[in-house]
Amino acid sequence: MHTTCLKQDGQAKGCANKTSACPFRPAALAQFTVEEIFDFAQEDLISDDIMLLDTYNELFLWIGTGANDAEKKAAMQMASEYIKNSPDGRGPDTPVIVVKQGFEPRLFTANFIAWDPEKAKVR
Repeated sequence: MHTTCLKQDGQAKGCANKTSACPFRPAALAQFTVEEIFDFAQEDLISDDIMLLDTYNELFLWIGTGANDAEKKAAMQMASEYIKNSPDGRGPDTPVIVVKQGFEPRLFTANFIAWDPEKAKVR
């Protein structure tokens, strides 16, 4: 699985940058890789993946339509580990919001400079 952290404020908060030594990945998820994207856009959302969007106040798990069952199953655990090991001191009560491709709520899309609802439609 390749998971991408989209960083709203451009600050690294615990996501490894293209490394297999991600500090929040448990041993059970060793096959996962994580890449940070700064200055992200809607086009960075990859349908075959699960993406993390960290807005500090909440963490969104965006589930692409092509994500497989193993990725979906491990995503919540990875989000919990991300929050737990985040160096910014946020608590375990940080909300994790699951968003499915094509059903993105305004709370999610508001984090993108120019969200195009037509691009978001599942085909």
